[in-house]
Amino acid sequence: MEGNHISVFSRRALIILLPLLLLAVLPAWSQPDARKAKKNQETAQPMPANPKLVSEDWDLAGALAGTPSESTEAVEHRNVELSKDEKTLHTQWAGMRVGILGDSMTSRRTLGPTYKVWWEYLSELLGFGATYNYGISGHQWHQIYRQAQTLYAEHAGQVDAILVFAGTNDYNAGCPVGEFFRYEDVEVEVKGPKIETRHHRVPVLDDTTFCGRLNQAMAYMKDRFPDAQIVVMTPIHRGYAKFNEKNVQPDDFYANGQGLFLEDYVDLIKKAAAYWSIPVVDLYAQSGLVPNLRSNNRYINRSANDRLHPATEGEYRIAKLLQYQLPTFPAGFSFPAE
Repeated sequence: MEGNHISVFSRRALIILLPLLLLAVLPAWSQPDARKAKKNQETAQPMPANPKLVSEDWDLAGALAGTPSESTEAVEHRNVELSKDEKTLHTQWAGMRVGILGDSMTSRRTLGPTYKVWWEYLSELLGFGATYNYGISGHQWHQIYRQAQTLYAEHAGQVDAILVFAGTNDYNAGCPVGEFFRYEDVEVEVKGPKIETRHHRVPVLDDTTFCGRLNQAMAYMKDRFPDAQIVVMTPIHRGYAKFNEKNVQPDDFYANGQGLFLEDYVDLIKKAAAYWSIPVVDLYAQSGLVPNLRSNNRYINRSANDRLHPATEGEYRIAKLLQYQLPTFPAGFSFPAE
């Protein structure tokens, strides 16, 4: 019994004394960490002050190119030599037969026979099997309809894809935009069956308005080339150009004769393409070309009198964008023979 009393006493004493012992020992254990922290504080480098920001005397007016007569910095343009490594020849676009429709941005005559244009670079980068170019300087969207008709007449059954790059001349000419549809109330059979009168829209197909032109050309291509991958590209930004006394074209900071800006026409192209289920590559937003800036002189045709058209280096930049955009779209639809 006495041993049991001692044992119980010892356990109770241990329970009381153990926390006191821990309180005495813990500070000693923590001292190395405290000393280490103090040492780190002593050796740590002071936090750097906020970096001094450079204040450059820059203003947009000085960066803008101004009128052609004020932009005489000459740039010697050269075709870009494509390296083997930058080509992507194993996408679904390899071997495709591609129709090319457009205006002076697409015509081989704009830069002359020496320099490559965007679709030539693109054909090399993606390995097209054939290209059929119908781009003509000055053409507007109602003439794209005519180009598509010619493509069909000469290459029906031989076209895997069509690339369309147009719209800048419609803006410059002040083409009225019009409407995509005319509306009417028409009786229609609905669930029941029963007849109801409902609001109905009919696409406007004419060449007197921009919307009518877009409908006409896109509807024709979708009907005549149902198995081709059609891709529409929006116009790039426009720089100021003076080709002669009778052909002076302001840059796209100015509205056209309709009081509309280039992006108004860009938006309508995208809207029409959505109506006709045609994918769009938005060169206006994505090409990276800003021809109104002197810093873009490398990419423009002639700084002295033509900031409207890209130089061959600008054409290459457009092609590089398309090289990575087009493979996001299918091409070469094939079906068993009927």
